[in-house]
Amino acid sequence: YHLCFSFVIFSVQTVGLSVLKAFKMPIYEGDNGRVVYSFVKRANFNPADVFSINAETGEITVKGNLDYEAQAAYEIHIQATDKGSLPRRANGKLLIEVVDVNDNAPEIVVTSLMNPVREDADIGSVVALVTVTDKDGGKNGQIRCKLVGSAPFKLNSNYKNYYSLVVDGSLDRETCPFYNVTITASDEGSPSLSSTSVANVEISDVNDNAPRFLEPAINVYVKENSPVGAQIYAVTAADPDINQNARVTYSLVGDSKSIPITSFVNINSDTGDIISLQSFNYEELKTFQFKVQATDSGVPPLSSNVTVNVLILDENDNNPTILAPYSEHGSVNSESIPYSAEAGYFVHSESAELVLQKSLDREKKSVIHLILTALDGGKPARSGTLKIVIHVMDINDNAPVFSKPLYKAQVTENTPFQTSIVTVSATDLDEGLNSEIVYSFIERGNFNPESLFSINPNTGEITVKGKIDYEENAAYDIRIQARDKGTPSRSVHGKLLVEVVDVNDNVPEIIITSLMSPVKEDAEIGTVVALVTVTDKDGGNNGLTNANILGPVPFKLKLNYKNYYSLTVDGPLDRESASKYNVTTIVTDEGTPPLSSTSVILVHISDVNDNAPLFSEPVVNVYIKENSAVGDTIFIITAADPDIEENAKVTYSLLNGLSTSIPITSVVNINLETGDIISLQSFNYEELKTFKFKVQATDSGVPPLSSNVTVNDSLLVSNVTAGVIFFRFNLFSSILQNATRGYFPTLDVLFVSCISYMECRSSTDRVFHHRGIEPGYHCRKFGEGFTFRCARTGKPRFSDLRSEYEVL
Repeated sequence: YHLCFSFVIFSVQTVGLSVLKAFKMPIYEGDNGRVVYSFVKRANFNPADVFSINAETGEITVKGNLDYEAQAAYEIHIQATDKGSLPRRANGKLLIEVVDVNDNAPEIVVTSLMNPVREDADIGSVVALVTVTDKDGGKNGQIRCKLVGSAPFKLNSNYKNYYSLVVDGSLDRETCPFYNVTITASDEGSPSLSSTSVANVEISDVNDNAPRFLEPAINVYVKENSPVGAQIYAVTAADPDINQNARVTYSLVGDSKSIPITSFVNINSDTGDIISLQSFNYEELKTFQFKVQATDSGVPPLSSNVTVNVLILDENDNNPTILAPYSEHGSVNSESIPYSAEAGYFVHSESAELVLQKSLDREKKSVIHLILTALDGGKPARSGTLKIVIHVMDINDNAPVFSKPLYKAQVTENTPFQTSIVTVSATDLDEGLNSEIVYSFIERGNFNPESLFSINPNTGEITVKGKIDYEENAAYDIRIQARDKGTPSRSVHGKLLVEVVDVNDNVPEIIITSLMSPVKEDAEIGTVVALVTVTDKDGGNNGLTNANILGPVPFKLKLNYKNYYSLTVDGPLDRESASKYNVTTIVTDEGTPPLSSTSVILVHISDVNDNAPLFSEPVVNVYIKENSAVGDTIFIITAADPDIEENAKVTYSLLNGLSTSIPITSVVNINLETGDIISLQSFNYEELKTFKFKVQATDSGVPPLSSNVTVNDSLLVSNVTAGVIFFRFNLFSSILQNATRGYFPTLDVLFVSCISYMECRSSTDRVFHHRGIEPGYHCRKFGEGFTFRCARTGKPRFSDLRSEYEVL
C-alpha cells in the first residue's frame, strides 16, 4: 500500500515527542501480515538524524532539535516490509511542516553612502541604506522599523525591508557636528522581539560663516614720534567654521584718497598685527582712518570689515624758532637735507644757520626754494638776499601698492606649460632703487604656488608651470609679494584667486554593490538586486551623468538620490528560460564631447519549485507476456522536471488500481528512484487480461509538486500448443458513437511471433478458426527474428462477430 501523511509540529520540540503513528492494513495472516517499519534515506537527508521510528508500531518521535530557520519542512519516505519468506514491501510518504516560533530578533545592517554629510545637504539627501532581516517566518518575520529620538533624519521605505536614511531637516555643523541616530526594528511575533543599531552621522563643514570682529569700529591711540616698525595694534576676527574655512587672513582697505594707507601702516596677513611705516607728527596729521578686511580661506571666500580710527597723541617735540643770521649779499647756499632729518636739524654755513622746523616729504615736494634777506642796521638800512635751493633726498619710506586688492583669473585644466594667465602690477612712490619692484610667490601651509605656476620677478606675469587638474583642485588661492629694492626694503602682499575651468577628461566610474545574488525566479517586481553608484570626477555638466541599461532584460535602474541607483526586477523571471543575465549598464556624462563607460552585472537566477514533473504521454500502454517471471521489470516509467537540484529530483509511487478489491501493490511494485515497474506475480491471461493503475511522479521541492500518468497493462496470450503469441492492434482507436448498422470494428493487423513462417501460418489459421473468424490474413516478415505482420485481406461478415472479438 502507499500512504501520504501531512503533519505540523513546532520548531522547538521536546526530544521524544510522538509525531505520528503509522498503521498497516492487515491483508495477510502470520508472518506475511507482520510489518516492520523503517525510514528510507534519500539523497543527503537521513530522517533518522532528526526522527526515530518504532519498527514494530510505526510510531515516529522527535529525536533531535527542529529549527524552522534551518529547514521549514521534511519529506520523509517510510517503508513497510512484511516478514514473509519472500518479503514484500510498500512505501509511504510523510510530510512534516515545521511551525515557526519567534526565536530570532531582527538584524539591522547599515550601509553608509554619505559620511560625513555636508551641512548644506538638501532635505531628502540619502545618508545611508538600512537593510532589516529576520530569520523567522510569517508574522514573526514581519518587521517595523523606526528612528528613536529627535534628529533631523527620517527613514524612507524603499521596498519591503529596505530603507533609506534621509535628511529631514536643516543641518548646522556649528550647532551640532555629529548625530547618533538610533534605529529600532521590531517584529510582529508574540512576544515581539526587537533590536537597535546606532548610525553615527558626522556633519562636515561648508563655508557658511564669514569671520567676525568683536566690534564694528576700533579706536587706536598712537604716540607722536613713535618708532617706525612699532606694532600699534593687533586685530582679531573669529570664524566659527573649521579647517580652511576658518583660516583667516587680514588686509588693509584704505579710505584716504590722496595718500595710500599702505604708506602709513602695514598689517601682518596671518596675525593681524598693525605695524607703523613712519613716525607720525601730530602737527601734520592728527588722525586717519582705514579698514581692515578679514577673509577666510573657503571657496568662495567670505569676508567682513572693521573700521580702525588712529588718533595721534601730541608730545612736546618742537623747539622755539631761531632767525637765521645774515649772509653775504648775492650769495646762494645749497645743501641737501636727508628726508629723515627731524625738527631742529641745522643747516650750517659760515654766516648763517637754517633750522628745519618740520619733517619733509620728498613725494610731496622734492625741491624747496628759499630767499634769505639780510638787513643791516644802517639808516637807511640796506639789505642783501640769498637764494637757497634745498633738494630733498629720497629714502625708502613707501611700500609698493598693487593696482588691485584682489586679482582673479581663469585657467583651463591641462593648459600647456608657459601659458600666461594674468599679469600683476604694483607701483612705488619712491624713486630709484626704492621704486624698483621684484615679484614673488608666498608659500602658505602645504601649498607652494611655484609647483604649478611661475612669476616673472620683473614684470609680474604669471604663467603655467605644472599640470593643472580640476579634479585635484578647482581653485587656487595664491599670495603674491611685491618688494622694492630699497634698504631696508619694503613689501606688500596681494591675493590672486585662480579658478580652474573643467574639461571633460574623466569617464564616469561605476561601482556595483550586490545585495541579492542569486535572485529567486519568483522575485517580485521592484525587488532590489544591486546598488549602483556612479561617480564622475569632472565638474559642472561634465560631471552630470545619465545611467541606462542596454538590451531587453527584466531589470531596470531606479534613481535613489543623485548618482545612486538601485537595480530592481522589472519583469517576470524564469530560470528554466534564462538562468543568468548579463545586465550591461552604460553611464554617459553631459560633457562635450560626452564620455561614457559600461559595466556588466552578472545576475544569477536561482530555482524555485514551480514545475511539476512531466510525463511524455498522459497514458502509457504496457504489454506483458503471459506467465512472465515474478520480479521482471515490465516497464520503466520516466518523468522529467525542468527545475534543478532537489526541485528536479523525482520519486515515483503507485496510486489506485482498476480493481477495488485487490490493491495494486500486490500486483506490481515501483522503484521510487528509477521508475522501474516490477511484477509481483506471474500473470494468467485466462484470469486477467488487462488492468490499469496510475503512477505519480513527485519532486523533492518544498512544497512538492506532482503529476500522474495512467498505465494500461495488457496481457499477451501464449498459445502453448502452437507456440504462437499474438499482438493485436486495431487501426481504429474507438467505435464511433451512433454508428450506422453494418459498421463494425475490424482487426486489420496482427503481429505474430513464432518459430517459422509455416508454423505461423498454420497456427494463425487454427487460432482464427477457433475464434470463429474466417481466415484471410497475408503474413510478411516484420523486423528481426521470427516476427510477422499479418494483414487482413477481406472483411468478416457482420454475423461472424462474437464476444471474443475484442477491440483494443
